[in-house]
Amino acid sequence: MQLAHVGTRYIVNALTGATCGCGTDDYPRLLSPLDWIVIGSESGPRRRPFDWQWAIDIRDQAARAGVPMFMKQGINAAGKLSTDPAEWPGSFPREYPA
Repeated sequence: MQLAHVGTRYIVNALTGATCGCGTDDYPRLLSPLDWIVIGSESGPRRRPFDWQWAIDIRDQAARAGVPMFMKQGINAAGKLSTDPAEWPGSFPREYPA
């Protein structure tokens, strides 16, 4: 199974350890061989700001590529870490590979 970690603009092939630095325009080309994508905000007291537009872009590109995506956690409107999709802007899937 191939997994992607798309934080900090990198795609990682977990099977080979190969890393490809890329911009968001490269994601559709790189997502197609993947089985599953898991994304979410950082946690902890020194977490960096979460860019919801980045998450929306990944969600939309994963849908176009037919790759299941699981949104693990995000930052709610109050600025708190949340695992409740009802507290996130928009709709984010919590899908598993078939």
